[in-house]
Amino acid sequence: KNAGQAQKEITINECWQVLDAVVAGAVEEPARADPPNAPAVGTSYIVATGATGAWAGQDDAIAAFTPGGWRIIAPVDGLCVLVKSSGETLRYANGGWSILLAAPQPAITML
Repeated sequence: KNAGQAQKEITINECWQVLDAVVAGAVEEPARADPPNAPAVGTSYIVATGATGAWAGQDDAIAAFTPGGWRIIAPVDGLCVLVKSSGETLRYANGGWSILLAAPQPAITML
């Protein structure tokens, strides 16, 4: 057998998790330069300029934490993500992230 054929379920599972990070399109918070100390599997972050540690040199990428560690996903023009902590939607275009939709505002109830 070819070495690439052994335990292919591991490779497939890692691919699904990376795909999930892109398709789900959600990051935990605004861009940050340092990886969190104890990330939960399935969380994603935007890598800020001047990143350190495991994210060094990955400016503007999406860092998704999987059971196999960090997976770095290079953004492409048109990629959109929801920032869970703020409710904003960001879009990557022309080499950077910008706000596409501001956080929703609470409805005002008229009495």
